[in-house]
Amino acid sequence: MIDKANLEDRDLFQVSATIIAGALIFLTISAIATKSFGILSVVYGLVIMILFSISSYCIVVGNRDWALRLMKSGFIFIMVAATVLIILNAIILSQLS
Repeated sequence: MIDKANLEDRDLFQVSATIIAGALIFLTISAIATKSFGILSVVYGLVIMILFSISSYCIVVGNRDWALRLMKSGFIFIMVAATVLIILNAIILSQLS
């Protein structure tokens, strides 16, 4: 487990920036390629971006505890959202076959 005392602010910014960039790419791909549950993908992407953006803001104002809590919440949300999208995709594909 990563000790939060070893993480510097720039490390937290880098993680947040990477996740936000990934969420933007995800939004772009889902808007182009997905028609069946595109709005769900957009909502998931926006929630991910909001969580990590607020986390970055908390780093700026010096509240590392809230920043780490929001980052953990964001990672949990990413895992849940990915699982839901995979299950929905499997259901839709099985109905098409």
